[in-house]
This record gives sequence, structure tokens and C-alpha cells, in this order.
Amino acid sequence: MYIRDNDGKIVDSEFSLGTIRGTPCVIVESSGGSNPKAGVKRCNPEYNKFLNILFQRIGNAGAQITQILLDSSKVS
Repeated sequence: MYIRDNDGKIVDSEFSLGTIRGTPCVIVESSGGSNPKAGVKRCNPEYNKFLNILFQRIGNAGAQITQILLDSSKVS
């Protein structure tokens, strides 16, 4: 799923909606995986733009963030 920025342009960063232990959540896909030598482009190149828009909109809605979880092979 994608969002649009304030100008109506699609932000190139995938996310999905779900629940964790019954609590609604936003699942943001990773932004890594590039390998320029092999011609592999970075996943979700507008990841940072997406996060800025997401946090701005959460704040504007008066919603609260109760948890942020990071799941990656580096963290594991």
C-alpha cells in the first residue's frame, strides 16, 4: 500500500496496516537491499519521506504512538 504526499503524489515506500496483540499498527517495509554493482535498486527509496509524512499525520490527528518495533536481521 502507498500514501500520497500533500501534493497528491504517491510516495515510493510500501507499508501495510495490521494488528499486533489486538492493537492497530502500521507496518513499514524496509529501505535497504541495494546493490548498485548488480543493478539492484534500494527498496522503498522514499522511506524517509514516508516516515516524515506518517509521523506528521499521526501528530495532526492527535493520535498517540504506543510502540515502535524494529524487526531486521541485523537486530536479530
